[in-house]
Amino acid sequence: MPRVLIAGEDIPGSVGISFADAFRSLGWTVDYFPLSAAGATHSGLLARARARLASRIDEATVDRRLAAEAQRLNPDLSLVIKGHRLSAETISTMRRASSRGVANFYPDDPFSAAAVNRVSIEALREYSSCFIFAEHLLPAYKSAGVKQAHYLPFARDPGLHAPPQDPKPEFDAVFVGNLDRDRVAWLESIADYKLAVFGHQTKSAIPPRSRLNEARFFRPVFGRDLAEALGRGRVSLNFMRRQNSGSHNMRSFESPACGAFTLSQRTPELTQLFADGVEIDTFATTQELRDRLAGSLSDPGRRRRIADNGFRRVEHDTYARRAETILSHMV
Repeated sequence: MPRVLIAGEDIPGSVGISFADAFRSLGWTVDYFPLSAAGATHSGLLARARARLASRIDEATVDRRLAAEAQRLNPDLSLVIKGHRLSAETISTMRRASSRGVANFYPDDPFSAAAVNRVSIEALREYSSCFIFAEHLLPAYKSAGVKQAHYLPFARDPGLHAPPQDPKPEFDAVFVGNLDRDRVAWLESIADYKLAVFGHQTKSAIPPRSRLNEARFFRPVFGRDLAEALGRGRVSLNFMRRQNSGSHNMRSFESPACGAFTLSQRTPELTQLFADGVEIDTFATTQELRDRLAGSLSDPGRRRRIADNGFRRVEHDTYARRAETILSHMV
């Protein structure tokens, strides 16, 4: 039985865990090495800052241990999810220890100015193959000297993302995710509707006299809880972070997979992946967001048709299929 060593975050709903389940479904033995995700599930700003400081102190230890684990296991394949703080030396060690090499899947922009996303060019060059969710980033990989770079969209994890048994929509729209200035502006434009927001520190991101303070705020949801949260709304809202503004995000696949009618911020890549007005609805301006939301709320039959089409679109677009794509490039 072939063996894969996967290094990724060890939190519910993480891409690494979904890939681990995917490889198991393909008959592989999986060894999972948790990269530090300290601070990811802390809700207090101070607690998250302390956790991240502790994480940075431990980075060198994690790096050494991962290299040693690869040498001990000698897997057929190694796969790193993000791994932005791993050294080039460790990746080189993993490549030599793995008969089919070491692959990287990057779920963010590795060339971002944000330290939380940025990876060293030297580290990227050490991978046998790199896979990126955003097609428009492929030229940057080539410019960085990465010899093998491939487009690999996000996907659905069937163990996590499926329509809930008995959804009870109580809100006009639900948004799941952390808030930033852009997302607050989108939500403020529809604050006269009945809204629910699930995420970290959401309330503190809203101006004191904003109409958005009238929305309902809930704790973050992960894994299987996502479908239940989305089922509480008639509409599932999807806003892109700036780094995703030309592509798509994880929720692009997860929301339709949960059976939700998805109203998403439009991007060039998203409308290549999904048929607008057929499998999802999209918007590009606050007025268009208001118009699309009002229209969808007034037509439950159309919402149901689009939600059903969206689910059929992603039903078989799973991380197992993405794992097969990775394997096809790792020879």
